[in-house]
Amino acid sequence: MQDWHNFEKCPTIELIKQIQKRKDPNETCSSESAFHAFVFRFEPELIKKSEVICANWGFNTEETIEIVQNVFAKFWKYPKFDLDKKKEQNIDKAVLFYLYGIAKNEIRDYFNKKNGLKLSPYDGSEQIVYDLPFLENQEDYDIGYQSSNIRLRAVKAAFETLSEKHKIIYLTYISHERSGRKLPRPLLNKMREELGINQATIRSYKKDIFDKVEEYINIYENIKA
Repeated sequence: MQDWHNFEKCPTIELIKQIQKRKDPNETCSSESAFHAFVFRFEPELIKKSEVICANWGFNTEETIEIVQNVFAKFWKYPKFDLDKKKEQNIDKAVLFYLYGIAKNEIRDYFNKKNGLKLSPYDGSEQIVYDLPFLENQEDYDIGYQSSNIRLRAVKAAFETLSEKHKIIYLTYISHERSGRKLPRPLLNKMREELGINQATIRSYKKDIFDKVEEYINIYENIKA
């Protein structure tokens, strides 16, 4: 790893851009150094802010520091910060607000883990699903019904009557949604961005496609009977 001090005076946006190159073998060392400079720049303020919140949750200083470390670990793994999508145009303030948002989730997860409460079933690896073969290669098509042949026919028929966006929404939800839990926020954000629609429209499209699939299931089951 390069000496991270070489990045100490680098503009924050440049640090983030370098961190985002971390998967490039030729950039890994520079990305790690940029990340250390990034942590050095924002860790004190994040700890200061988190101490107050963590105290309200009953956490001590050591636990607060551990939570803050988890925040930066999450940022390293998913450095998706985009200033163009932030209302606050001061880059350092925007980054801090972004880190505060991660910290809120990490505090909640830490509390749940510490107290043996149910954790989120999602791990951040969830991706948008674009096509049916993703499911067809898996046992029972991952669609949760014993009558998988009927459901698969119904799904394909429903796709032919509705839009490509309906199809993507259906496949993504059926692949990742867990009972009683919403899809993870990063996945919902990505779906809104890529499909160019808001969350209310996603909910509407979801209802349309799920209703249409059930309609075709009823048709095919009646034919079979």
